Amino acid sequence: MKTKLTLKNFRVFDNKQGGTFNLAPITILTGCNSSGKSSVVKALMLLKDFFQELSTNKITDCKLNFGNTLAKLGRYDLALNNNSRKDGKMCFAYTISSKKLGEDVLVKIW
Repeated sequence: MKTKLTLKNFRVFDNKQGGTFNLAPITILTGCNSSGKSSVVKALMLLKDFFQELSTNKITDCKLNFGNTLAKLGRYDLALNNNSRKDGKMCFAYTISSKKLGEDVLVKIW
């Protein structure tokens, strides 16, 4: 299964390059301090909460909850990348292979 996560304007990931991560059933994150390991985990927890809410509510009623108990991000403005605050838009892109469709499915949350 091919799964990819892209983050832009989120915590340490700026809007220019961002960060793209290939995810597998077992994924090990390694790197120096402040390289984004915990940001990836927090983004996944944030998206998990969003998709759980989406499974029980209409899409128009669902929001990214930055104050949720798992990710502990506080507020949207605190999770924005410091160098990208002028733009003010975060991007979460999640790509997963769909066996039913026979192709990759891209979900983008701006």
